[in-house]
Amino acid sequence: MKLAELNHRIRDFIDKKDISIKNAQEIDFLLGDLNIDNEIIDDLILMIALYVPGGGDFLLDEDQIINQLRKVEIVLRNWNMI
Repeated sequence: MKLAELNHRIRDFIDKKDISIKNAQEIDFLLGDLNIDNEIIDDLILMIALYVPGGGDFLLDEDQIINQLRKVEIVLRNWNMI
C-alpha cells in the first residue's frame, strides 16, 4: 500500500498536480521507509530539505525536484517497486 501511495505522490508531483512542500515531505518519508541504499534517492532526500515552490536564493524549485524524481522512478522500477 505504501508503494502505491509513493508512486501516486511522485506522479502528482511530476505532473505538477501537487507540488506542495507537504507532498514533497510525504515522498521523503515514504522513501525513507523503503530503506534503499541508493545515491539518487539520498540526493532527492537532501534536495527536498531545500525545496520551496518557485525556489529562491539557495533553495530548489519544483523543476529541480521533478528532474530528480524522474531518476528516482527509474531506481524504483529497477528495484521492481513500482
